[in-house]
Amino acid sequence: MIACCRSLPAVPRRHREQATARSPFVAVSLDPQGGSVVTQRYQWNKAWRYRHPAKRQAGKGRYYQKHRDTPENSRNARRWWTTAEIALITAPNRPPDSVLAKQLGRSVQAIQIKRGKVVADS
Repeated sequence: MIACCRSLPAVPRRHREQATARSPFVAVSLDPQGGSVVTQRYQWNKAWRYRHPAKRQAGKGRYYQKHRDTPENSRNARRWWTTAEIALITAPNRPPDSVLAKQLGRSVQAIQIKRGKVVADS
């Protein structure tokens, strides 16, 4: 059953409010199993994705390019470990981790985790 959300009193009030918050002309469809609301806009988007797979794929490519795991895209301004830093944290006569942390500008935990990974890989 599809009708305008303003003229459908059988739809729960919170669903009507959610639909009207998006657009005053969103049609609401009740799921026969109960409760879930599917908007006409969702159905239109789904149909558009089916009709335009190349545009959809290009959009995904732009998204993943923008959010790939590189230092300039990372949220915490992560730096890659250099070979000199790795050699310093794995040296047999290294200083304590707290001193290394201040020298390298990294946390003690980051140094311990990286050392564990390097030792496990070798």
